[in-house]
Amino acid sequence: AVTEFLDMELRPLFTEMVARKVEMPEFEEYLHARHAEERNQQIAKINPDMPDGGSGMDTADAKTYLEALTPEKRRAYEALAKRVDAINVKTRQDIIAYGLESPDTIRAWEAAYQNYVPLHREDMEDGPGIGQGYSVRGPASKRATGSKRTVVDILANVAMQRERVVVRGEKNRVANALIGLATENPNPDFWKVDKPPVLKVVNDRTGLVEER
Repeated sequence: AVTEFLDMELRPLFTEMVARKVEMPEFEEYLHARHAEERNQQIAKINPDMPDGGSGMDTADAKTYLEALTPEKRRAYEALAKRVDAINVKTRQDIIAYGLESPDTIRAWEAAYQNYVPLHREDMEDGPGIGQGYSVRGPASKRATGSKRTVVDILANVAMQRERVVVRGEKNRVANALIGLATENPNPDFWKVDKPPVLKVVNDRTGLVEER
């Protein structure tokens, strides 16, 4: 799955960037600016200390940058951005298919962000990992809380998100298969299927504590 992603999705993006004579830093700046306003709005809702700029770029600066683009640059960037958007859509589809997040979570994510790209910061590990061993505990998506630090390596992190999803998803398949095997072949002296832990969490929609 990772090799297919590299050959069928990522390589064509880079090939078109070369054909359009678009350098990676300039395209990443466009992707950041295109996403900045919606990310700033979402962060402002949950972080009173960041009414603007939680994406690492103030909304006014993002708008100024986008408005100053020449028609030629805008056409090139928009065409390339469609490829990035398609990659991100497929990544979210894989997250659901592998059972790493619920469809409701992904729909809420998509409703909030029309132009999403991962905004990782300098010297910060803020992305979801792939799990240790066969562990897939923890959410596949991580809620943004905002930062003024410099955003780095947007396209690299777009690719890494897909790789993480595939690795976590394949681990999850192994874990589910093992649970199924233990369930269908009970042997108390060798193994047993435990009950999943119950956690108290805050429901994002109601604001109330509930057990899951």
